[in-house]
Amino acid sequence: MSEHLQVHIMSAIPGRVRLKVPRGRGMLQTMQRIADALSLRDEVSDVQVHPHTGSILVHYDPERVKLDELHLALQLLGIAIHRATTTGAPSSVAGVSEASATITRKVAGLNAWVGQATNGLGDLRLFVPLGLAAITTQQIVRHGLKVHDLPWYVGAWYAYQSFVTLNRGTRVSDQAAPAEAETSSDAQVA
Repeated sequence: MSEHLQVHIMSAIPGRVRLKVPRGRGMLQTMQRIADALSLRDEVSDVQVHPHTGSILVHYDPERVKLDELHLALQLLGIAIHRATTTGAPSSVAGVSEASATITRKVAGLNAWVGQATNGLGDLRLFVPLGLAAITTQQIVRHGLKVHDLPWYVGAWYAYQSFVTLNRGTRVSDQAAPAEAETSSDAQVA
């Protein structure tokens, strides 16, 4: 399909995302197409289409799929996903260039691919800070704690800050719970 459809994320929390389809010709068909595509996925438990408001509410299992993977599935259908601003205007209208939006979508797709390629062991939110930390460690080993091209403390700060920024909204307790449950079940078996 040559027509590139625009859909906006109005709200998203782990397990639930509300999409908004712009009003216009073909809105109902677009909404049904999105609902049909997402309903076919095993990790999606419910898709509610609200034609009067132009919104689609999607409930999914965040343990089995990340929101970026659902975005990627819609992008493969030729549907562009944009985050809405607090005023409800699409981000591309609110001062973000189309080039920036395109790069953001490509990085989100790459992030989903890295997550799949590592079988969920990590994604760009882990590997980018680790890479910066590795560069920092290399600077310390080569030059000690003295100032050089990239002072060690600048690299350390970037590694820390990028990790915190990229993982904002991710709760460690949610990620640790499955590992603890496996450990306790292993202990009961032994």
